[in-house]
Amino acid sequence: MELYLTARAWQRPRTTVTAVWRDCTRWWMSAARQPAKADGTAAQASAQEAADVDAFYELFSRYQKPIADFLFRMTHDRDWAADLTQDTFLKAYGHLEDLRTITNVRAWLYRIAANTASNALRHQRRFIWVSLTEMRSGDSSSAGHGVVLADVEDLATSVVERDALSAALQTLPANARAAILLRATGGFEAHEIASMLNLSEANVRKILYRAKEKLRKALATTPDAEKDL
Repeated sequence: MELYLTARAWQRPRTTVTAVWRDCTRWWMSAARQPAKADGTAAQASAQEAADVDAFYELFSRYQKPIADFLFRMTHDRDWAADLTQDTFLKAYGHLEDLRTITNVRAWLYRIAANTASNALRHQRRFIWVSLTEMRSGDSSSAGHGVVLADVEDLATSVVERDALSAALQTLPANARAAILLRATGGFEAHEIASMLNLSEANVRKILYRAKEKLRKALATTPDAEKDL
């Protein structure tokens, strides 16, 4: 799925999202430049800005798809996930200069995405509810919903791989959903998730445990899942 991050004028057929993003960021940087400084300073500032844009382009090229996938699992809505992906990268772009000093860019970007999605879910309440009964109807999205959830790590792997768990995931509160998916799709540890969500590590561990139990109960409402649980 191609994701266009600008106004409709930029939505050109068969144009890659990274090419569009590079064009747009360069245009925004030009439009947002401060008044010219002394000759040498202006040239140096211009070179640094260009380097910042190139660094951000590489960041976007590398993480656009993982972030979009993460946000789709948060929302279960591709259009909404695309909007949130746009918001995530625009927020990151607003802190372009921070890229020079951030040591873990991946964690920083996932933190922005998680908080963007959590806030959107809380404020807009745009949850997509999927009936677990409907998932037994025979279409391919219901395959593999009988899963043994031995611990949080097993659950995390299952969330990534199985559509049925993705549906059950939508019943979790925003923070719990973010924590599970940061563990699942990002592979982040509890202390990293705690930093991203502004929670204590102990609280994150409780959230992960309770989320696992809620998913167990949700999946146990289907006969096939109950056999394995």
